[in-house]
Amino acid sequence: MAKMNRTPWMSLSEFSEQLDRLEDVLDAATFGLGVGDKGYVWTPAADVLETEQEFIILLELPGLDLSDVTVEAKAGDILVWGERRMERDQDQSVYHMLERSYGPFARRFSLTREADPASIRATLKDGLLTVVVGKKGGGGSGRILVE
Repeated sequence: MAKMNRTPWMSLSEFSEQLDRLEDVLDAATFGLGVGDKGYVWTPAADVLETEQEFIILLELPGLDLSDVTVEAKAGDILVWGERRMERDQDQSVYHMLERSYGPFARRFSLTREADPASIRATLKDGLLTVVVGKKGGGGSGRILVE
């Protein structure tokens, strides 16, 4: 079973996540990532884990293909961005509820020195984007920062 690092402060994580999502919106503009016509960027949920050989980033991107997503190493960061387009019905249906996120999305993860940005590989299956970043020298314990 996988270990999970827990701290007494994890109960405050929801507030922190909301601040992170706001920061991602601001970062999108900084990195030149486009913002939607309505001026927003949504942030996919992510998990980050570490093995002896690599860091693994999992992002929930249901309904997207790998061609809709860009994964790039840039200035010590992993940038993931793309866009989920809303498919409108031909019969001009009236929506009574619209909770799913559409438009551009962006996420940034800062790497530590142990990460090898040249080793990035990504797959997307069943709505889950898996980004794998190898470690330099193939081992050691590092830390990937989610921002």
